[in-house]
Amino acid sequence: MEPLKITAVLAAGQLATYDKKLTLDGLLSWVWFREHHPELLAYGAKDADWPDAELPLERRIPEHDPDAWYWAVSLGQMQIIREYVYHWHRRFAAEHDRYIDMSTKKSGRIDTKAGYMKSYRHPVPVIVTPDITWYAVGDGKELQRMLNQVSYIGKNRSQGFGWVKEWIIESWHADWSERDDQGRLMRDLPVPADLAEGYEGIRPPYWHIKNRSPVVVWDGSAENAS
Repeated sequence: MEPLKITAVLAAGQLATYDKKLTLDGLLSWVWFREHHPELLAYGAKDADWPDAELPLERRIPEHDPDAWYWAVSLGQMQIIREYVYHWHRRFAAEHDRYIDMSTKKSGRIDTKAGYMKSYRHPVPVIVTPDITWYAVGDGKELQRMLNQVSYIGKNRSQGFGWVKEWIIESWHADWSERDDQGRLMRDLPVPADLAEGYEGIRPPYWHIKNRSPVVVWDGSAENAS
């Protein structure tokens, strides 16, 4: 295990994300489950039956709460060139209405304001950036192998956002997984409840309540770190 800088070079330089919190351990967890438990990705499981992924990262165990362990990796840091809102739409294809069997509909009409045929105009926040960088302590060779299986990052991948052209892993001079050389926070960091600024996920799956903990909240101030 050694300090590393991990960079995802984006093919189109555009990324869709709602909160700008891009988790490398979340991507690695998906790869681990695909390799070791593909049946869980396909069919799911009860909450208690989900195992913790074993990742090629150093595991950190806080003294104040051993259950609040996390992987030694920062959140994604990026230089934001600009931001804009992209909209995706869904509408009923009226030109194909002749192919629909309306005999079971009492009204004989298609409702595009509610239900299955409802029309949508959905906003998606997009960031323009050339790459995303994480800092970690881990096994560079195994990380490279796993990340080479990750082709997209973020939301709305089917629209081409977050397409990864290349993963670059290099040694780094210090451990920046929690703080950089200037002391700036690089991730949400578990702390005792009386010091907390929020209650957030600290390891994958980040949405699961069992993985949430009192934290000092990352505010994105180190996004231009390099």
